[in-house]
Amino acid sequence: MAIVYMIVIIAISNVFGDISEAVITSKAYIDVVRQPFVFLTYIAYSVFASLAFFAPLSLAHTSMKKAKNHFITEISDQFEIELANVQTLLAGDNAKLKNSLSKLEELQKLYNVASKFPVWPFNIGNLAGFFGAIVSPFLISLISIVTEQFFK
Repeated sequence: MAIVYMIVIIAISNVFGDISEAVITSKAYIDVVRQPFVFLTYIAYSVFASLAFFAPLSLAHTSMKKAKNHFITEISDQFEIELANVQTLLAGDNAKLKNSLSKLEELQKLYNVASKFPVWPFNIGNLAGFFGAIVSPFLISLISIVTEQFFK
């Protein structure tokens, strides 16, 4: 996440550099932003900031998915063992049968809980912070353009 913030700081300083250029050269800010290099800088910022944020999360996603699948497999294996046990107890002892059926029910509940485990390390706060960081340089540019047009 620190890399994303560094990229955002660089982008914001780039925007302020563009604003300074517009002020120094007396060009309209929109004309400065329309320059190909500036436009490409904004695109590169968007791409690199997104990569810097999502690349580490993809590694966490892989680990979370692997752990979830391993846990579900363990539950399924135990369920199969208990199901085979129930089949052998059908003609036998009712107390042992009830115990095995109870285990099957608990395993089913555990499977339902495990299947809902998240596999992406996202929450609303992280995503809101990321998109806020990504959008902030563009908002600064937009505010500059609007104020420049308004106070012309």
